[in-house]
Amino acid sequence: MENIYPINIKHDDGTTESIYVEKVKNGIYKCLESCIFIDFIRYGCEIEVEEVNGKLNFLGLHKESPFKTFRYVWSKEIVESNGCKKMKDQIIRLGGFWENAMGGLFIIHLPMNKAGELGNLFEILKAE
Repeated sequence: MENIYPINIKHDDGTTESIYVEKVKNGIYKCLESCIFIDFIRYGCEIEVEEVNGKLNFLGLHKESPFKTFRYVWSKEIVESNGCKKMKDQIIRLGGFWENAMGGLFIIHLPMNKAGELGNLFEILKAE
């Protein structure tokens, strides 16, 4: 965890959103989380960052995420269900990643060549 840092990303309205990033090289960091309110800042993308007085300042998108991202609003019961646990395991086996934010926002990141598996993931979820 020595190369993992929080960064605040400012929205156009002046509010900020905090996510964790991992240093790739000087000035470039990989996002380990997705922004909730900025669609293009998501898990796996690389961003340009400036370090000022020990804090990271977001400059812009350097490289898009290699993942196809799907966002859903689900109940806590669905997110914590056995079917969803099995689905989460399958997402990881496919080389993807998942996030749960604010209780009911469920975000799925699948490798581009595995995006067609989304229907199969929902079958796992529905089977329970």
